[in-house]
Amino acid sequence: MEDEERLKAKLAMSVSGCKGWVAEAEEQDMDGDAIEEVKQAHEHIREAFRILDE
Repeated sequence: MEDEERLKAKLAMSVSGCKGWVAEAEEQDMDGDAIEEVKQAHEHIREAFRILDE
């Protein structure tokens, strides 16, 4: 169970990091394709987190 909790913590940090990066990138008008890729990665991480919570 300890490994699962560690994984959840890492996933939570990744979700937070992605969200922050997207906000910063949009503010600086960065490449839209790169932003979309990070948004997709963010969703995949959130889905993994939901699966672990089941």
